Amino acid sequence: MTGVGSNIRFQDISVEPEIENEFFIEQPIRIAALGEYHQFGSFISGLAALPRIITMHDFEVSNPQPTLDVLPELNLVLQTKTYRSKEADPEGDETVAVTDAATTDNAGGN
Repeated sequence: MTGVGSNIRFQDISVEPEIENEFFIEQPIRIAALGEYHQFGSFISGLAALPRIITMHDFEVSNPQPTLDVLPELNLVLQTKTYRSKEADPEGDETVAVTDAATTDNAGGN
């Protein structure tokens, strides 16, 4: 609802390949949209309010038809990244290793 609620129009949303790090998995997402300046602000604020960690990188706002007569429709290209823990990844082999280690630690008592 963040995108729809801000009244921007999406041109493209590309989910790019995951990047695996030591403790987490990074999911890059490229977003291209059209809208007014304040609509983009509303969209970015909505992303920041989501319960998941989302970072924003390499954004570009451009005006394809500069004029002072009307409020311009702008292009937004934004690279976002969201993250998840490897422990929460049900497909990874390391999940089993982490779960087994935690079980072994708890079996020994605290």
